This record gives sequence, C-alpha cells and structure tokens, in this order.
Amino acid sequence: MATDGTLVLFGDSEDAGLGHPLKNAPESAAAFFEPGTPDTFGRMHLGWLWQGTLRSYQAGMNEHGHAYGVAGVARRELTSYPQRPYDFANTPYIDLVLAKNKTVGEVIEYTLQFNVEELWFQIMFADANGDAVVIGPGPDGELAFTRKEASGQVFVATSSINVADSNPGLLGGRDPATRVDDATTILDGIIEEDDALCFDTFEEALEVVHRQGAFGIGGSYTMYSTTYDLTHQTANIYFLSQFDEAAEIDLAVELEKGSRAVFLTNLFSDALQERALDQYWGKEPMSHVILAAEIAGAMAFLGLVAYWLGGLVLNLLR
Repeated sequence: MATDGTLVLFGDSEDAGLGHPLKNAPESAAAFFEPGTPDTFGRMHLGWLWQGTLRSYQAGMNEHGHAYGVAGVARRELTSYPQRPYDFANTPYIDLVLAKNKTVGEVIEYTLQFNVEELWFQIMFADANGDAVVIGPGPDGELAFTRKEASGQVFVATSSINVADSNPGLLGGRDPATRVDDATTILDGIIEEDDALCFDTFEEALEVVHRQGAFGIGGSYTMYSTTYDLTHQTANIYFLSQFDEAAEIDLAVELEKGSRAVFLTNLFSDALQERALDQYWGKEPMSHVILAAEIAGAMAFLGLVAYWLGGLVLNLLR
C-alpha cells in the first residue's frame, strides 16, 4: 500500500505455482460482489471458483475503502483460545472482516475474537485513512499484528516471508526479498514526487514484481493483479500479466447490480484474452519439457549412484 496523505492505494497480485488451483484453469479467476445489508457493508473479493462452485477469496475491498490481500507463508500452529466467540476454521473470516469492519483498528479488535489454532498465510489490511497491518502467525505461537508506522507512507509484504518473524523459513517462491525491495523502491520514489501517486504510477510496482515463469523450473505466473483506490473505492484489474488493458471497477456501481460472481475473462476484450491465454499456455509445453528433463537428469544421477554403490558393495564382499 502507499499513501501521499491524500490518496490511499492498495495493490495485490495472485501468483500461481505448480499446486495452485488456477494453474490449469486461469479462466476460473473471478470477482465476487456482495451488496450491503442493514448489518453488513457492501464488498468485493478477488479469487476463483474452486471445483466450479466453492469460492476462494484472496483480496478485496469494501464500500468504506477497507481492503486486504492474502499471502502464503510457512504453516504454524498457534495457541488455542477456545473461549473466544468465533472459531476461525469454521467461519468465513475473510468475508466477515469486510462485512463488519471499516478500519484497521477495528479489524485488529475483531480478529482477537477468533480462536486461530493454525495459520499458513498472512493478511495485509489497509484502510482509507492510510493505516495498515499484517496479521499472521507469530514465532511465539500467537497471532502477530505487524502495524505500519504511523508516519509511514509505504508498506509492502509478500508470500514466503513472514513479516513477523526475523527467521521465517522461506516457503518456496522465487526471490521474495527482491520483490519486496523492488516494490518498496518504486513506491518510495513515487511518493517523493509531489502529486505523482495515481493508478498508473502505483501499478508500476505490480508490473515489476509480476511473474511469467515456466512451472517446470519452479516458476510462478501472475494470474491477475489489482490496484484498489481506497479513497474513492474504485479498482483496476489486470488479467494474466497483461498491463496494457485494465478492467475499471467502480465498487458502488457494481454493488447496485446485486450479488454475483463475474469471471475476469468477461471484463476484458477478446483480443486481450486471446493474447494472454496464448502466452500463458505457451509456457506449458516448455514447462513440461523442462520438468521431464529434470526428472530424467535426476533418474540418471540416481542410476549412477546405484551403480557406484553396487560396485562398492561387490568390492567389500571380495
């Protein structure tokens, strides 16, 4: 997230690796809209339909400009507090946060009402006031709340690196520290220029950290990226690492259309979809070739080791 004191922007990228649900179905990425009720705030989520029906929420924003993004980190068991009112594992925590909370301060208090016994991700929350926090598994077995400094204008987190842990034990991924440094450098540079913070400049950070790698060599691919304007409750969505066309979302307008899920492919031109999917699936044959080569190389190496061990055993028996 970044703020110049007037405008607050929040960005998120969803990267798919070998085991990601979107790897074989990028077209299942979707935006979900839920209008408010007398007891809840209207909100949108970005994610996908898993197995065609189950919703997976990974990022989003509500009508008050309260946004979040999820990033995977190493799984950690946490101290159980069964006396707390809500069980994290059996409640739709992510959706409830946006439905019930306007600010980062509120979400911290709300989260402390949940019994969280294990966690394998951290969540950055940011609000229209320019406040932000990352909530995740702490090294002491407790929920950790890493708050943005009050005077801070830029706050960045990524998958693989647990911001609450000085020795997080990286969860796979490629150069996560470099991605944090790159995004921070770009956003700091934008903030230093008066009146420079806007969708176009902020999205430079998302474009720099996006991925278009072959899965066979441990690469990942950015399935979609989103910039949220928390001040005005609008968003720009980018599909499959294509940054030359954005789907522009006015949250108030979309919420007036009712509760629904919209596949991201329906938000973009046919030309962009065709180009994006051609590039994406073009990585797959190369990925399979590289993976096959890696397997063949590993088998050959194991064969040499077995041959050497067999010779050593025969020499010992003589």
